[in-house]
Amino acid sequence: MSEEYIKRHFDSITGYANAIEKRLDDSCCTLERVLEDNARFLELAQNHHVNYLLIDDTYEINMDLYG
Repeated sequence: MSEEYIKRHFDSITGYANAIEKRLDDSCCTLERVLEDNARFLELAQNHHVNYLLIDDTYEINMDLYG
C-alpha cells in the first residue's frame, strides 16, 4: 500500500485487522508503525526483485481472476 493510501484508509485497515489474524491486543498498531512496516516490506520486495501490487487509489478484488 502506498503511504497516502494508508493515511487515507487507516481506520478501515485497522477495522479489518482480525479478518485474517485473531489478535488479542492490537494496541501497537499505530499509523506510524504501519507506515514504517509497510515501507520496510516494500523496500525488501524491491531489493529482492519480488513482484508486488502497490495499492494506491482503490482496492477491489476481481475474483474472476482467481477462479
